[in-house]
Amino acid sequence: MQHNMKKQFRIINTPKGILNITSADLNEVVGESTTNKQREISASTYTITDADLNYTLFFSNGGAVAVTIGALAANFECDLWNTATTGTVTFAGSGIILTSPEGFKLEANKVGACIRVLNTSSYRLKGEFII
Repeated sequence: MQHNMKKQFRIINTPKGILNITSADLNEVVGESTTNKQREISASTYTITDADLNYTLFFSNGGAVAVTIGALAANFECDLWNTATTGTVTFAGSGIILTSPEGFKLEANKVGACIRVLNTSSYRLKGEFII
């Protein structure tokens, strides 16, 4: 399941009065996408790639899920949520340094994890992880 939601913004008190712009207009102004990028992952294995940049990944498999994180683009970031009612999502690095102050497993119904590329080979998980 992939959703791209078009948002509408309203800017008030412009010289021309009330101005309505869409997220596409805002994308052009800020130079990047402002759409809500989401992807549901139901498989038992997944590899995070540059195609996941700025996405929220929802892991919905009720069993164990193994997620591999390899080399990603500079400034890569994505959100990770385990929306299943059972099962654990486990993250591991491949050819990179993966760190997390809490651990590398995201239990069922836990949210708010984030991957940030600190430099070319160091990545960080943050959120409701366990060891």
